[in-house]
Amino acid sequence: MKKHYEDFRKIIFLFFILVLLILMFIVFVCNSKISIYKMFNGVVFNEEHVLFMLGDDELKLFQKNKIIFIENKKIKFSIWKIDENIVEKEKVKYHQVYIKVDISNMYKVGDILSISIKEKNVKSYEIFKIIWKGGYNEESK
Repeated sequence: MKKHYEDFRKIIFLFFILVLLILMFIVFVCNSKISIYKMFNGVVFNEEHVLFMLGDDELKLFQKNKIIFIENKKIKFSIWKIDENIVEKEKVKYHQVYIKVDISNMYKVGDILSISIKEKNVKSYEIFKIIWKGGYNEESK
């Protein structure tokens, strides 16, 4: 007959619960995604249009997305007009892009406006790898 202090059923049960929780945490971390946003500065052109100078890659980013964040507020936008090939610097062509967004109550004409736009989704474990390697830079893309 076993003594009360020799009964390991509770300890074994708690061990299996702990292992199960750790496995669930690992699966959650591997499957969760984090969005990376890119900041842009533009000039308020009129009550509903904002002007940006964008390179080719940034223009594709604007064409791909339809939502921006202004002062942590999610706002829908549309591209109103694109003046292509305004300036070429270091083999990158820059374009004037006018977006239509409702900012009439927030900003005046001529104000500088900072927006955030979603660049890509990254899995959580990729962020851990980036941190382990020493940080995020343009070459690690």
